[in-house]
Amino acid sequence: MIDVTPSDRHSAARVLALIIGANGSVKDCELKTLESLNAFERLDVGRRQFLRLAKESLDDVGQSLSARGHLQPVDVLCFNELLDQVRDRRQRLLVCRLAAAVVTADGRVCPAERSAYEHMLARWHVSTSQVSQAILDDAAHR
Repeated sequence: MIDVTPSDRHSAARVLALIIGANGSVKDCELKTLESLNAFERLDVGRRQFLRLAKESLDDVGQSLSARGHLQPVDVLCFNELLDQVRDRRQRLLVCRLAAAVVTADGRVCPAERSAYEHMLARWHVSTSQVSQAILDDAAHR
């Protein structure tokens, strides 16, 4: 299981909330996936608080991002600022691992989810093989 230090947990939850809201909604299957991975506990955020963060992300970026299917320059600036607040490498891998599970939870990855997810990976210099390894490591510890 990927474990994280106590710092920056709120920022990590905000990043994940933005990823989950990139498709324009928060689906029950996505929340169930997060619950099955103990995501709320691991990010030190309650389910209710996470839902509030996701709603804020939907209001701020999610609805327009979902309609466009890609990040606009203004979105990138805001997203980068949020991404840069998560400094711990292990925490970044945890968020990437959780985001991978969330964007595939409904069996479909929409362009907006892909855009936000791929931007996060690029900004943090995380490869898809590193995310795959994090998923395997996480599964081995469950």
